[in-house]
Amino acid sequence: MGSVNVLEYARKHDARIVFSSNSGIYGPCVRAKEIAPVNCSTPYDVDKYSAELMMQAYNKQYGIQSTIFRFATVYGPRQRISERQRWMPVVATFATNLLLGRPITIFGDGLQTRDLVFVKDVPDALLRAMRYDKMFDVFNLSSGHEMKIAEIFQLVSRFVGTKVRPVYAPPSPGDIRRMSYSNEKIRRELGWEPRTPPEEGIRLTVDAIRQEYQNRPHPRRVS
Repeated sequence: MGSVNVLEYARKHDARIVFSSNSGIYGPCVRAKEIAPVNCSTPYDVDKYSAELMMQAYNKQYGIQSTIFRFATVYGPRQRISERQRWMPVVATFATNLLLGRPITIFGDGLQTRDLVFVKDVPDALLRAMRYDKMFDVFNLSSGHEMKIAEIFQLVSRFVGTKVRPVYAPPSPGDIRRMSYSNEKIRRELGWEPRTPPEEGIRLTVDAIRQEYQNRPHPRRVS
Protein backbone atom coordinates (compact mmCIF):
# COMPACT_ATOMS: atom_id res chain seq x y z
CA MET A 1 0.00 0.00 0.00
CA GLY A 2 2.92 2.33 0.59
CA SER A 3 3.98 1.87 -3.02
CA VAL A 4 0.43 2.52 -4.24
CA ASN A 5 0.33 5.73 -2.21
CA VAL A 6 3.55 6.90 -3.84
CA LEU A 7 2.24 6.02 -7.29
CA GLU A 8 -1.00 7.90 -6.66
CA TYR A 9 0.96 10.94 -5.56
CA ALA A 10 3.11 10.70 -8.70
CA ARG A 11 -0.05 10.45 -10.84
CA LYS A 12 -1.57 13.56 -9.29
CA HIS A 13 1.60 15.63 -9.51
CA ASP A 14 3.12 14.27 -12.73
CA ALA A 15 6.24 13.07 -10.87
CA ARG A 16 8.89 10.52 -11.79
CA ILE A 17 9.56 7.57 -9.48
CA VAL A 18 12.97 6.06 -8.80
CA PHE A 19 12.46 2.78 -6.95
CA SER A 20 14.91 0.72 -4.90
CA SER A 21 14.13 -2.92 -5.61
CA ASN A 22 16.12 -6.03 -4.78
CA SER A 23 18.22 -8.30 -6.98
CA GLY A 24 17.26 -11.20 -4.71
CA ILE A 25 14.10 -11.56 -6.77
CA TYR A 26 16.18 -13.48 -9.34
CA GLY A 27 17.00 -16.23 -6.87
CA PRO A 28 20.34 -18.06 -7.34
CA CYS A 29 21.98 -16.71 -10.48
CA VAL A 30 25.23 -15.85 -12.23
CA ARG A 31 25.50 -12.68 -14.31
CA ALA A 32 21.70 -12.37 -14.42
CA LYS A 33 20.35 -9.76 -16.82
CA GLU A 34 17.22 -7.71 -16.32
CA ILE A 35 15.27 -10.02 -18.62
CA ALA A 36 16.05 -13.09 -16.48
CA PRO A 37 13.06 -14.94 -14.95
CA VAL A 38 11.99 -13.86 -11.48
CA ASN A 39 12.35 -16.51 -8.77
CA CYS A 40 11.34 -14.98 -5.43
CA SER A 41 12.20 -17.06 -2.37
CA THR A 42 11.37 -14.71 0.54
CA PRO A 43 8.42 -12.46 1.49
CA TYR A 44 10.78 -9.49 1.13
CA ASP A 45 11.49 -10.41 -2.50
CA VAL A 46 7.78 -10.88 -3.20
CA ASP A 47 7.05 -7.45 -1.74
CA LYS A 48 9.68 -5.78 -3.91
CA TYR A 49 8.56 -7.53 -7.07
CA SER A 50 4.92 -6.72 -6.36
CA ALA A 51 5.87 -3.04 -6.20
CA GLU A 52 7.68 -3.39 -9.54
CA LEU A 53 4.55 -4.87 -11.15
CA MET A 54 2.40 -2.10 -9.72
CA MET A 55 4.75 0.50 -11.19
CA GLN A 56 4.62 -1.22 -14.55
CA ALA A 57 0.81 -1.18 -14.40
CA TYR A 58 0.70 2.52 -13.50
CA ASN A 59 3.07 3.24 -16.36
CA LYS A 60 0.81 1.47 -18.84
CA GLN A 61 -2.44 2.85 -17.42
CA TYR A 62 -1.47 6.41 -16.49
CA GLY A 63 1.92 7.04 -18.12
CA ILE A 64 3.75 7.32 -14.79
CA GLN A 65 7.51 7.46 -15.37
CA SER A 66 9.36 4.90 -13.26
CA THR A 67 12.95 3.72 -13.11
CA ILE A 68 13.59 0.59 -11.06
CA PHE A 69 16.97 -0.37 -9.64
CA ARG A 70 17.53 -3.93 -8.49
CA PHE A 71 20.24 -3.45 -5.88
CA ALA A 72 22.95 -6.02 -5.38
CA THR A 73 24.54 -6.28 -1.90
CA VAL A 74 25.03 -2.65 -0.89
CA TYR A 75 27.47 -2.09 1.98
CA GLY A 76 29.47 0.71 3.56
CA PRO A 77 29.90 3.04 6.56
CA ARG A 78 26.87 3.63 8.84
CA GLN A 79 25.24 0.37 7.81
CA ARG A 80 23.40 -1.07 10.80
CA ILE A 81 22.90 -4.65 11.94
CA SER A 82 20.02 -6.00 14.03
CA GLU A 83 20.04 -9.51 15.41
CA ARG A 84 16.49 -9.04 16.72
CA GLN A 85 15.17 -8.22 13.24
CA ARG A 86 17.49 -10.77 11.61
CA TRP A 87 19.11 -7.99 9.57
CA MET A 88 22.76 -9.03 9.37
CA PRO A 89 24.49 -7.54 6.29
CA VAL A 90 27.66 -9.49 5.68
CA VAL A 91 30.41 -6.83 5.72
CA ALA A 92 29.01 -4.83 8.64
CA THR A 93 28.33 -8.00 10.64
CA PHE A 94 31.84 -9.39 10.20
CA ALA A 95 33.45 -6.02 10.95
CA THR A 96 31.35 -5.29 14.03
CA ASN A 97 31.81 -8.72 15.58
CA LEU A 98 35.56 -8.79 14.93
CA LEU A 99 36.07 -5.29 16.35
CA LEU A 100 34.08 -6.20 19.47
CA GLY A 101 35.89 -9.52 19.89
CA ARG A 102 32.80 -11.61 19.32
CA PRO A 103 32.86 -15.09 17.77
CA ILE A 104 32.26 -15.26 14.03
CA THR A 105 29.70 -17.59 12.51
CA ILE A 106 29.53 -18.28 8.79
CA PHE A 107 26.25 -19.87 7.81
CA GLY A 108 26.97 -22.39 5.08
CA ASP A 109 30.36 -23.43 3.76
CA GLY A 110 31.58 -19.91 2.97
CA LEU A 111 31.65 -20.58 -0.77
CA GLN A 112 28.33 -18.86 -1.40
CA THR A 113 28.83 -15.57 -3.22
CA ARG A 114 27.67 -11.97 -3.10
CA ASP A 115 27.82 -9.09 -5.58
CA LEU A 116 29.09 -6.15 -3.51
CA VAL A 117 28.35 -2.49 -4.32
CA PHE A 118 29.80 0.28 -2.17
CA VAL A 119 27.17 2.71 -0.88
CA LYS A 120 29.04 5.78 -2.14
CA ASP A 121 28.57 4.56 -5.73
CA VAL A 122 24.77 4.24 -5.44
CA PRO A 123 23.57 7.90 -5.44
CA ASP A 124 25.21 8.58 -8.80
CA ALA A 125 23.01 5.94 -10.43
CA LEU A 126 19.86 7.28 -8.76
CA LEU A 127 20.59 10.83 -9.89
CA ARG A 128 21.27 9.68 -13.44
CA ALA A 129 17.82 8.08 -13.44
CA MET A 130 16.24 11.48 -12.81
CA ARG A 131 17.58 12.62 -16.18
CA TYR A 132 16.69 9.39 -18.01
CA ASP A 133 14.16 9.92 -20.77
CA LYS A 134 12.52 6.49 -20.98
CA MET A 135 9.07 6.14 -19.45
CA PHE A 136 9.76 2.82 -17.72
CA ASP A 137 12.91 0.77 -17.28
CA VAL A 138 14.64 -1.68 -14.96
CA PHE A 139 18.37 -1.81 -14.13
CA ASN A 140 20.64 -4.04 -12.10
CA LEU A 141 22.76 -1.86 -9.82
CA SER A 142 25.68 -4.20 -9.29
CA SER A 143 29.42 -4.68 -9.58
CA GLY A 144 28.93 -7.59 -11.99
CA HIS A 145 31.36 -9.77 -9.99
CA GLU A 146 31.06 -12.51 -7.41
CA MET A 147 32.89 -12.64 -4.08
CA LYS A 148 32.84 -15.67 -1.81
CA ILE A 149 31.70 -15.08 1.76
CA ALA A 150 35.00 -16.60 2.92
CA GLU A 151 36.91 -14.05 0.81
CA ILE A 152 34.89 -11.20 2.28
CA PHE A 153 35.67 -12.49 5.78
CA GLN A 154 39.39 -12.63 5.02
CA LEU A 155 39.39 -9.02 3.76
CA VAL A 156 37.48 -7.77 6.79
CA SER A 157 39.84 -9.67 9.10
CA ARG A 158 42.87 -8.13 7.41
CA PHE A 159 41.61 -4.57 7.84
CA VAL A 160 40.49 -5.20 11.41
CA GLY A 161 43.97 -6.59 12.07
CA THR A 162 43.02 -9.89 13.64
CA LYS A 163 43.13 -13.58 12.84
CA VAL A 164 40.06 -15.47 14.01
CA ARG A 165 38.86 -18.85 12.86
CA PRO A 166 35.12 -18.68 12.12
CA VAL A 167 32.57 -21.25 13.22
CA TYR A 168 30.54 -22.79 10.41
CA ALA A 169 26.81 -23.42 10.85
CA PRO A 170 24.01 -24.71 8.60
CA PRO A 171 22.87 -22.29 5.87
CA SER A 172 20.24 -19.73 6.79
CA PRO A 173 16.70 -20.30 5.44
CA GLY A 174 16.29 -18.60 2.08
CA ASP A 175 20.01 -17.96 1.66
CA ILE A 176 21.04 -17.64 -1.98
CA ARG A 177 24.00 -19.76 -3.09
CA ARG A 178 25.32 -17.53 -5.86
CA MET A 179 24.69 -13.84 -6.56
CA SER A 180 26.06 -12.12 -9.62
CA TYR A 181 24.22 -9.59 -11.73
CA SER A 182 25.12 -8.14 -15.11
CA ASN A 183 25.55 -4.37 -15.13
CA GLU A 184 25.95 -4.10 -18.90
CA LYS A 185 22.61 -2.34 -19.34
CA ILE A 186 23.17 0.36 -16.72
CA ARG A 187 26.64 1.04 -18.11
CA ARG A 188 25.22 1.38 -21.60
CA GLU A 189 22.02 3.32 -20.88
CA LEU A 190 22.98 5.50 -17.92
CA GLY A 191 26.76 5.58 -18.22
CA TRP A 192 27.08 4.39 -14.63
CA GLU A 193 29.80 2.08 -13.35
CA PRO A 194 31.01 1.04 -9.89
CA ARG A 195 34.09 3.02 -8.91
CA THR A 196 35.00 1.56 -5.52
CA PRO A 197 36.77 -1.84 -5.55
CA PRO A 198 35.90 -4.22 -2.69
CA GLU A 199 39.30 -3.85 -1.03
CA GLU A 200 38.85 -0.08 -0.70
CA GLY A 201 35.17 -0.24 0.21
CA ILE A 202 35.69 -2.86 2.92
CA ARG A 203 38.63 -0.92 4.35
CA LEU A 204 36.53 2.27 4.53
CA THR A 205 33.69 0.35 6.15
CA VAL A 206 35.94 -1.21 8.79
CA ASP A 207 37.57 2.16 9.54
CA ALA A 208 34.17 3.82 9.96
CA ILE A 209 32.85 1.13 12.31
CA ARG A 210 36.09 1.24 14.33
CA GLN A 211 35.81 5.03 14.63
CA GLU A 212 32.19 4.77 15.68
CA TYR A 213 32.97 2.45 18.58
CA GLN A 214 36.01 4.48 19.63
CA ASN A 215 33.87 7.63 19.83
CA ARG A 216 31.14 6.06 21.93
CA PRO A 217 31.16 7.31 25.54
CA HIS A 218 32.23 4.70 28.04
CA PRO A 219 29.94 4.19 31.06
CA ARG A 220 31.29 5.53 34.34
CA ARG A 221 32.24 3.07 37.01
CA VAL A 222 30.24 3.41 40.21
CA SER A 223 32.06 2.41 43.39
